[in-house]
Amino acid sequence: MNTAPSAGRRSRPRAGLSRTTRSEITGELLGRGAIVVTATDARRRAGSGRPAELPALDPRSGQFLGVDLGHTRARVVVADAAHEIIASGVTQYALFPWLTVRRNVEFGLRTAGVPRQRRREIADRFIELVGLGEFAEALPKTLSGGMKQRVAIARAYAVNP
Repeated sequence: MNTAPSAGRRSRPRAGLSRTTRSEITGELLGRGAIVVTATDARRRAGSGRPAELPALDPRSGQFLGVDLGHTRARVVVADAAHEIIASGVTQYALFPWLTVRRNVEFGLRTAGVPRQRRREIADRFIELVGLGEFAEALPKTLSGGMKQRVAIARAYAVNP
């Protein structure tokens, strides 16, 4: 295992994590831009007020296995002690912050020239499918990280189910 010192965006404490705790994160680089964090590290951050504190690892500085983290678009991958992947995700969801959940999901359909009524039907179907029906008019800033990820999934499926 290797340590990724200063693998966060900020050096000051965030969400109850001290700088020391954040710099003790251990992991491995899997291929290009994938960081593995053991499940024990993930559990240590449970209850920090953020659905998954792992996005704090969104690397913008430091080095990991000789790779300059400031120049990668790393994914966070959570693995158990045996290095079996139990979760993974992109740390940014590329949602338009000024568009509602529904309009974010409709975006690709709109650029494809799908008529307004049909766009809404398709978007609503996938928003319901990912369990965000009651948040269709919410802005991304009001959503948790997991909800934002589900919006991104709904948008991807809406264009090409």
